[in-house]
Amino acid sequence: MVAGVSKYFFRFEVNPSGALSPKVDNYEKVAKVLLLPLSVSRRVNVTIVDGKIASAQQRVIKRIKDIIVLIFLGSTSCLLFTLGGLGLLSLSKTHKVKCAVYRGTVLAASKNLKGALVAIKQALEIDPNSSFARAYLADIQRMQGQSQLALKNADQALKDEPSNQVALRVRSQALLSQNNPKKALQSIDKLLQRTPGHIPTLWMQARAYIQKKDFDKALTVTTALSKAKADAISIHLAEALIQYGNGKVDESKKSLDRILKVNRRHIEASTINALILANQSPPKLKEALKKARKLDPKRIISLRVKAHIYGLKGQYDKTLKVLLKILKLAPKDAWATAFKTVCENTKKSYEKSRMPNVANFNPPPPVKSHISFGQLLQEIPLGF
Repeated sequence: MVAGVSKYFFRFEVNPSGALSPKVDNYEKVAKVLLLPLSVSRRVNVTIVDGKIASAQQRVIKRIKDIIVLIFLGSTSCLLFTLGGLGLLSLSKTHKVKCAVYRGTVLAASKNLKGALVAIKQALEIDPNSSFARAYLADIQRMQGQSQLALKNADQALKDEPSNQVALRVRSQALLSQNNPKKALQSIDKLLQRTPGHIPTLWMQARAYIQKKDFDKALTVTTALSKAKADAISIHLAEALIQYGNGKVDESKKSLDRILKVNRRHIEASTINALILANQSPPKLKEALKKARKLDPKRIISLRVKAHIYGLKGQYDKTLKVLLKILKLAPKDAWATAFKTVCENTKKSYEKSRMPNVANFNPPPPVKSHISFGQLLQEIPLGF
């Protein structure tokens, strides 16, 4: 099987950042070689006719492309690294660094961030001044949620190599996570100057403008994303968030309806829709709760919306139950902690004021929370 694959893809090209990238001349043939021995074709019905793949099978082939590249990068970098260490292959310092970094990127892609960090640090031990390795170190730190460290190393890489695209991307993402869109846009603009129309970068630009609440420019970016043929559902979701943040609830609902018409179970669209129903005047709590019950029980934003609706309905026990689920997922969540205190106090006051055996006693008063636009934006992914 390996021999069958190798004749198709042992070729390298140098990408704009100076890194070696494997290129595959015919992924479809490689896919066929890989699939047949594993009998995958019987499960996913992969067919290749005149060198073309049926549209329904594109996701399968894309995944195979990713796997081939990861296997190739991982096996090649590990082999070179091992041979170099045994003295069987003479590698320059630059190539040793690249081998270690590639090993780190493969480990990161397989969610082994601890192993990836070790590999990248090995690269920096070989060459402490490598901006290439330092940029990837920043990227791993960003993935680990260490935005301040990521920013520091990205800035160091850019000091040595101002056009380093990985460092510019990491810097943009770290600043956005710190809610600093003004500085993030400076790096994003530099990226777009080098790669105009690059979809992931345009998504970062859209998020930055939304964070700034510059909604007109954010809508302009969604138009650019549409021209770049980005995913239409993701664009509608961005438009819904933009209009919601801009106070144009009806326009937001129109964008959500476009999504839900295609995918009735779309989590993010359903979440915003439920929130709009709960907050409108008069609130449609019954309909909002019906939608909220179908949301992802493991997503914090979904649980926030559900707790918010139960609170408005005056159902204290159910509100507290949902809040405890949030705190189990995120023990230091300030919103859930504060809302839990308010709900418990309101419940105590209501129970003390109750008069047993009295007909038509007033219903429990609602407990109001506030899910900010910033929380929505932080917890709902936008296309990248």
